[in-house]
Amino acid sequence: MALIVTLLAASLALCMPVLLAAVGELVNERAGVLNIGLEGVMLFGAFGAAFTFQLWGNFALSFVFGLIGGLFAWAILGALYLWRQTEQIVTGLLFNLFAFGFTATVFSRYTKEVGEVRTLPKLSFGPLTDIPVVGPILFNQNIVVYAAVVIVVGVSLLLNRTWFGLRIKAAGEMPLVAYENGVPVMRLRWVALGISCVLASLGGAALVLSESGIFLPGITSGAGFIALAMVVLGRFSAYGILIASFFFGIAASLQFYSDQLPFTSGGARYFWVAFPYVATLVALAVWRKARYPAAIGKEFIV
Repeated sequence: MALIVTLLAASLALCMPVLLAAVGELVNERAGVLNIGLEGVMLFGAFGAAFTFQLWGNFALSFVFGLIGGLFAWAILGALYLWRQTEQIVTGLLFNLFAFGFTATVFSRYTKEVGEVRTLPKLSFGPLTDIPVVGPILFNQNIVVYAAVVIVVGVSLLLNRTWFGLRIKAAGEMPLVAYENGVPVMRLRWVALGISCVLASLGGAALVLSESGIFLPGITSGAGFIALAMVVLGRFSAYGILIASFFFGIAASLQFYSDQLPFTSGGARYFWVAFPYVATLVALAVWRKARYPAAIGKEFIV
């Protein structure tokens, strides 16, 4: 039982980078923009955080510079997606390649041989941590976990309980009708893309500062694409994405406990490393199809 509790606690921490990126992408897609470049945005956030931590050793400052990496990505992607109206899937894939090459080059030129950093300490909740089962899972995490849950609640309220959320939905479903009724469609899409890039970059920073404690070229290892899948599996709901991401975290954590669990001890370790990605593909194949916003990825010209 103790091993299962430990695994679930690790799963909650492991899913946070993907969760942050996926919740940001939810806002983006509701507005009608498909950001395939999410992987690259996470890379910029991860690199900015690791590079800053190696220079100054400050967690808060590292998250700030990780966020600045996201703003840099926002400027590039916004100029391409929204100003130049380029094809979003191709543009996003090329941006991912650019981000990988840029961060790998700067990393090899200006950082130490291995970008090691310290990870965030866990918060103490006193007696709450000692509650059987629940305590070690919910009350023995670092600040990123609690901040991510707050962000999930905030995004859900923003999209479903505000005029801004209603206008975002209109921009993604019927942009021309919304524009004719006074909704600033392009401005809303810029804002939505900015929210997506900020949260994805924070997810990348969390990947380094909360989870791995190291930066290496391509450290995201497909996390941005997993985040895109989580939006679909969560059926375009912030709470649905939270649940889907947690199950991804469980699948990802099995690789660290594969030699201790009776149902995983017989398998090759590399299988359990690949398992979360395989499980995500299977889930996408069998899960009930979710409907994308009608105008997602389409040009908007008036």
